Amino acid sequence: MLSEGKTKKQFIAAIAALVLTGAVCGCEIKSEEAGDNKALAYEISDVPESKPDGGVEAHENTASSAGEGKAQEALLITLEGSDTRVVEGASFSDGNLLISESGSYVLSGSLDNGSVIVDAKKDSEISLILSGVDINSEEEAAICVKKAGRVVLTTKKDTENHLKRAVGSSNEDSDGGKGVIFSRNELILDGDGSLFLETGYKHGIDVKDDLIIAGGTLSVSAEGDGLHSNDSIVIRGGSVDITSKDDGIHAGDEICVEDGRIVITESYEGIEAENIDIRGGELEIASIDDGINATVGDDMKNGVNISGGRIRVVNRQGTQADGIDSNGDIRISGGEITVSLSPGKSNNALDYGIENGGRLLTDGGRLIACGGSVKAESPDEKSAQCSIFCNLEKAVEAPTEVVLRDENGEEVFSGTIPLSFTTMTISCPELTLQKPFILCIGEEQMEITPESTVTVIRPANF
Repeated sequence: MLSEGKTKKQFIAAIAALVLTGAVCGCEIKSEEAGDNKALAYEISDVPESKPDGGVEAHENTASSAGEGKAQEALLITLEGSDTRVVEGASFSDGNLLISESGSYVLSGSLDNGSVIVDAKKDSEISLILSGVDINSEEEAAICVKKAGRVVLTTKKDTENHLKRAVGSSNEDSDGGKGVIFSRNELILDGDGSLFLETGYKHGIDVKDDLIIAGGTLSVSAEGDGLHSNDSIVIRGGSVDITSKDDGIHAGDEICVEDGRIVITESYEGIEAENIDIRGGELEIASIDDGINATVGDDMKNGVNISGGRIRVVNRQGTQADGIDSNGDIRISGGEITVSLSPGKSNNALDYGIENGGRLLTDGGRLIACGGSVKAESPDEKSAQCSIFCNLEKAVEAPTEVVLRDENGEEVFSGTIPLSFTTMTISCPELTLQKPFILCIGEEQMEITPESTVTVIRPANF
C-alpha cells in the first residue's frame, strides 16, 4: 500500500509514466550469454512524486528525474520442477520457486502444479522477466506476490508465456488470492512478449492494490473477472484480450485507459469501477449487462469521463442493459464512440444518474449511441456541443448506416449500427445551431435545423 503523504493517485501517475520509458522496470536483457545464470539489466529506480490533481493524471515523461539507471545483474532461472537450479535471492521448495530478495529474475522453463511466489521485504523492488514459461497450478496462483514493495512483471520480446490455475485453494490459510496472478502489492505489467492466462476458478489477475499495464500482449480466459483490482487500474499500452464470465475489467476505485488495445469478447459487464476515465486507446466491448459502468462513490461525484480513444460497445444479449452507465455524470469531450444495444424496452444506450443530479454532457468527440429503452435520456442542454436525440416509432432493421449531411449534401458524420434500434443519440463538432442538416437512417431521411444545443425528436417517424 502507499505510504503516508503520498496519495494512491499520485503513485499511479508517477509509476505509469516511468514504466513506458523503461526507467521503472529496468527489464531489458542486454546479454543472455554472460554465464553463471547472470545477465545485464537496468536497476529499478526510485519513483518521483507527481503533482496532485485530484485524479489519475495524464503523465509526462519523467524518466530523467529517476536517474540514469545503473547496470545490475539479472539472475537467470530455468524452471525444471525439482531440478530447478536456484540463484541468490531465490529458493525452491515443495514444487514452488520462492523469490525473497530485491533484484531482476529472468524465468524460463515449466512448472507442473507449482507456483512462483514473491515473499520479500515490504520495501523490496523485484522484476520478474518471463522468457518462455509454462506454469500450471492446481489450487494456488501461478504467480503469487505475498509481500514486496513493488513488482514489475515483464514479458520478453518474441516469447510466449502460459499461466494456468485450475481451482481455488483447499487450504483455508492459503494466501494465493483468486487469480492466476495474485498480488497484495502494486503490480506492473509490461514488455514486448505474450502472456496467456487461463483459469476455471476466479480472476485472470487479482491485485489487492493498484494494477498498471504498460505493454505486452495479454490474453485472459477467466470464470470471474478478467482483470480485478481492489484499488485502481491504469492501462497505458499493450494489447489486452479478455473472455470472462463476470466483469472484463473491474476496479474498486478507478479505471484509467490512456492507450493500448482492449478487446472484451465476452463478459457480464465490460468495464466497471467507481470512476472510469478513458483518454485514448482502442476499446471493443461485448457484454450481457452494462458495457461501461461507473458505480460512483458515496459523494456521487465523477462517473464516466471520455476525452479520447475509439470505443465500440455492442450488447446482443441483454434485456435490461446499458451501453454506458453512470450513477453520476457521463462526460464526453473527445474520442469516437459507438454504442449498439438490441431493441429491448429496457436497453438504454446511455444511462446517467439523473436521480442523483447526474448529467450527460457532450462537449466534444463523435458519438452515436443506439438502443431500445422507452426511458432513454437525452444530453444536457448545458453541453458545449450540439446533439440530436431521436425516439423512433418503430425499430430500424439492422445493420443500418446512419449519415448526417449538411445543407450542401456533404457527409459530416456517419456510422454503421449492427443491431436494430428505436432510440438514437448523435453528437459531432460539425453539428451547429441554426444550420440545416439531413439525417439519413438507412433509406429514410429527415431535415433537421438545431434551434438549441439538444434537438429532441420524439417521436420521429422515418
